[in-house]
Amino acid sequence: MPVWYLYEPGGEIRFITGGKSRKMRLVRVAGRVTLTVQDKAPPYRYVTVEGDVAGYEEPADPADRRAVAERYLGVEGGVAYLASTAHTALETVLVRVRPTRWLSRGESMG
Repeated sequence: MPVWYLYEPGGEIRFITGGKSRKMRLVRVAGRVTLTVQDKAPPYRYVTVEGDVAGYEEPADPADRRAVAERYLGVEGGVAYLASTAHTALETVLVRVRPTRWLSRGESMG
């Protein structure tokens, strides 16, 4: 299932999801997460990261919600998205993941 995320090299991976979602229930039970990021166009490449849940923030901090929305939608789109989802803000959870294993692959055009 697609998920918007934040990551700074050397830090934790952070993503926001609904607190009552199936995804969140499974994350709480497992205490671990695997995420894959891929390019959909050639040259194809991907990175998969596995990690332990380092913590939760309930509800997700407004600054984190803004950062995620702006990363994927830009400033204007992020503002519009936050306005349209404000009624669900208190139902969100920020999940912090401490990476433990990275896998990657890339294919060249040559």
